[in-house]
Amino acid sequence: MQASLLMLGTLLAVAGTPPAGSTAEIKLDKCLVSLTDQRESQVSSKEAGILKQMLVRAGQEINENEPLAQLDDAEAKLASIAADAEYKVALEEARSDVNVRYSKAAARVAYAELIQAQESNRRVPGSVAKSEISRLELTYERSLLEIEKAQMDSKIAGLKAEVAKAKADATREKLTSRKIVSPLEGIVVELRKRPGEWVQPGDVLLYMLRSDRLKVEGFIKSSDHAPREIAGCPVTVSVPLVGGKPETLTGRIVFVSPRAESGGEYRVWAEVDNRKRDGHWVVQPGLTATMVIQPSN
Repeated sequence: MQASLLMLGTLLAVAGTPPAGSTAEIKLDKCLVSLTDQRESQVSSKEAGILKQMLVRAGQEINENEPLAQLDDAEAKLASIAADAEYKVALEEARSDVNVRYSKAAARVAYAELIQAQESNRRVPGSVAKSEISRLELTYERSLLEIEKAQMDSKIAGLKAEVAKAKADATREKLTSRKIVSPLEGIVVELRKRPGEWVQPGDVLLYMLRSDRLKVEGFIKSSDHAPREIAGCPVTVSVPLVGGKPETLTGRIVFVSPRAESGGEYRVWAEVDNRKRDGHWVVQPGLTATMVIQPSN
């Protein structure tokens, strides 16, 4: 009886232990939280001009497309106003069909005069001189050509309007580019220019670090799970914060090392979306976390 109970207990113990390569959750402790990209992103000027205002400070957290700096734009505003006015003039000229309508009306009159002269000669031969008939024919042919010219001029006016629009868009873009905005959501780490300085296109104004996504890195024993089971798997990351309350983030495994480290472990990391609370990032780089991986079937 005791032998039977011992054997049953052994079977239950073995059944409750997930074998290597199973799809049970994998829990990794003491994972390192860091930024997905440790490199500083430089923010440069696209235009030349005087730096009128720096709108941020070092250490400030910035949202994507948030203004960072402003170049002097007085001249660019005037150029944009002038270009918009030129476009409006060109557009009105392109929309106008006065010349085409006038040419068609003139052609109808010339045709009517020619027909009238020809009818008169049919009724009374020689009542209208041949030279006059030739002149009326030439007048009518010229009026037809003037219709073609008016139509061509209208088409050219339309193309000129497109050129004027492109010029207006370009000057508006140059005006817009004098306000430098953040290309990413991150933290300003260094200011390189001060208000009043002259900057050239390509001059670095400041450096930033991306902080909206985090990398969570840990190690897995190769004897427990094959790399193919881990790649692309969803993860849940728990990060203890001040006061012991954990913050939970979700993401996915984006890297599985093809090489085992000493001790038979290989490195994996997941990317998770950070979140803000009261205007500040909840999880800071440098913390440790617990990562739970849900392996694929």
